[in-house]
Amino acid sequence: KRLGSVVEHPLKQAKTIGEIDAYDYLDPNKVDYDNIEAKAEKYNRLGSYCVYGGYWAPITYIAQQLIGMDRYMMLYYDDFDLINHLLKIITDIALEINNRIFKRLGSAMHVYFMGDDYGTQLNLMTSMEFWRSLIKPHLKRIIDQARGNGYRIQFHSCGSVEPIIDDFVDLGVDCLNPVQVAARNMTPSYLAQRHLHHISFNGGIDTQQLLPFASPDEVKAVVRQTIRTMSSAGGYVLAPSQSFLPDIPIANIVAMYEEATAIRDNLRTR
Repeated sequence: KRLGSVVEHPLKQAKTIGEIDAYDYLDPNKVDYDNIEAKAEKYNRLGSYCVYGGYWAPITYIAQQLIGMDRYMMLYYDDFDLINHLLKIITDIALEINNRIFKRLGSAMHVYFMGDDYGTQLNLMTSMEFWRSLIKPHLKRIIDQARGNGYRIQFHSCGSVEPIIDDFVDLGVDCLNPVQVAARNMTPSYLAQRHLHHISFNGGIDTQQLLPFASPDEVKAVVRQTIRTMSSAGGYVLAPSQSFLPDIPIANIVAMYEEATAIRDNLRTR
């Protein structure tokens, strides 16, 4: 019911839709919606913030934890209706939670941010047919809901997801995060060449090799080049390619933002 370490898969033995339906899923009535209006109002008053919100909705991650990763993959071929039904239930819950959040926040929220990981370091976790027939229709329901409420969409998916970026565009995604540049075909130059002006990007400053091991001057040089390349592709928000981990020197994090701030200030004075 909550993201975290999974010690068992409660639906691993489920063989019927009835067994899937009988599970005690997250109840939208029991989600804590307190203080979200106050938080959004606080940042809107400050005047220079983009307010993100909504239910994270990692629908395939939740399904995998409920039923087991190996069985989740096999059911696509062994019992499509069963795994599709499970994803529908998870999506229905996400839609109801979002509905309550969107009603509370209205125009005080600007971007709906959700995520689900589909890539490995080298390619998608599944075939394109698998992703498009099983996963994409459920994503469409969630994204359509958010767009229908007037929100921009930012989608998080780690790894080599370049093969489905056009699908994200088709779904109505405005910005892709985190741009894991060390993964195959996820470099700024490749993305700019293939997806120019179709989608914006958020991330892309490498946390696997660059930030842990480079010098501050090397980090600044990559930041400059990344901003130059990605901003030409329709929009770019500077950020690391993953979370900052303890192996990254503080000096390199400072260098990353110092360079970005200098570029911003230079643009403002032109």
